[in-house]
Amino acid sequence: MNKWLLIDGSNLAFRSFYGIAKLSRKDGFATNAIFGWIKTLWRLEDTFTPSKVITFFDISRSHFRQQLFPEYKATRAACPEDLVRQLPFIKEVTRYMGYGIKQEEGIEADDLLASTANILAKKKENVFIVSSDKDLAQCVNSQVSLILPGTCDTLTSYEVCEQFGVEPSQMVDLLSLTGDSSDNIPGLPGVGPKPAAKWLQQYGTIEGIFNSIEGLPQKWAPILNENRQLLERNRALIKLKEDCPIDLTQEDGLQIQELMGFLEKMELKSLIASAQKRFSLLPDTQKDSQQMLLF
Repeated sequence: MNKWLLIDGSNLAFRSFYGIAKLSRKDGFATNAIFGWIKTLWRLEDTFTPSKVITFFDISRSHFRQQLFPEYKATRAACPEDLVRQLPFIKEVTRYMGYGIKQEEGIEADDLLASTANILAKKKENVFIVSSDKDLAQCVNSQVSLILPGTCDTLTSYEVCEQFGVEPSQMVDLLSLTGDSSDNIPGLPGVGPKPAAKWLQQYGTIEGIFNSIEGLPQKWAPILNENRQLLERNRALIKLKEDCPIDLTQEDGLQIQELMGFLEKMELKSLIASAQKRFSLLPDTQKDSQQMLLF
């Protein structure tokens, strides 16, 4: 049985960029996100010892969500230029590190990731999703756990229930009720996470809430009835696709020479030293010393 790390690449790239204030080459090219990305992936690899690692990136917004709700993610700020310039190099070094990359026009990384997790879970593989995005908590089950990249804390079904007050299978309905400000999805007016979780604990689903609407305080009946279409739309926006075609063909594997050349090009001296130790490589000075001893 394999252990898979599925990395929410867009989420982790942003965290890497903002996690390190300033770092650049001598020519001024920013390398802070690249540095944080490599450090984080090595830390995850050392902590969880995965058999395989796949990263997932957004290259456009979801076509079907945009058609369903044109204001979807409309309030998000533009990606910082320094990060935009680093993203191609993040993907380049990811390949050198031996990790897979999945991205597709018109399909969000979360949908590709959820589809991959679904395929692997059905094969009874152990799956760890790395992301701080609460949307992905809906993927958690007996085979799939969620890793928070900042702390490496692992959320199983139990921890999801402890944190959000509902089972992973109820996360779509919870977020449909409360909305998701990060994606510009408005929720049911006046409903926060605690009452929404309480309703789902009691009635199971949004449909169960409507079926038991007479048991709710009187003020909620008109609000729910007036917003039924909003809740149906929210469910369609928040529910991740699990049927995207995914090619799980083995990647090329670790390319040490290319990786070391990349680190040199980016002038990441501390990572060069870490890589030499990690891969049992002799630094150039030691190589020269050994060659001198031969003569």
